[in-house]
Amino acid sequence: PNPRCSESHPSWSPDSTRIVYKAFCGDPINKYGLFIINADGSTADPMSHPLRAAPPTAIDQVPMWSPTSDQIVFASRDEAVPDPRDAIYIINADGTGLRKLTNQGAEREYAPRWSPDGSRIIFIFNDDVWFIDSSVTEGEPTNITNSIDIDAFDALT
Repeated sequence: PNPRCSESHPSWSPDSTRIVYKAFCGDPINKYGLFIINADGSTADPMSHPLRAAPPTAIDQVPMWSPTSDQIVFASRDEAVPDPRDAIYIINADGTGLRKLTNQGAEREYAPRWSPDGSRIIFIFNDDVWFIDSSVTEGEPTNITNSIDIDAFDALT
């Protein structure tokens, strides 16, 4: 924990040795980031080594370890672009290999979670549950809940 930062969304590595979490750090940093610490507290200064060097305007959130502890999935939004949208990303646990999984242009893509075998990612998009193959780059997700359209529901009442 760092007195300059507010931490949230922790996720245990499957082997229980590390924790990834989101932090917002105020002055003088003023940015969001994902950080990894050793579960026993032995990490010297996790704030000096973020998981990725995100743009200062990016908001990375809701990280989760892969079943094999070698990758992390998370949602991110870059507030610097006009009409910012969320996307789902995967990054290697050592901070390399950042890959954007989705490119839906959704206002809210969030809560990504790995399948037990690591082959798929489920997430929320437009209030539905979707999945996408974890090996793709900017692939096409599949809607698996197909919620009823609000306008259609209103017409029934």
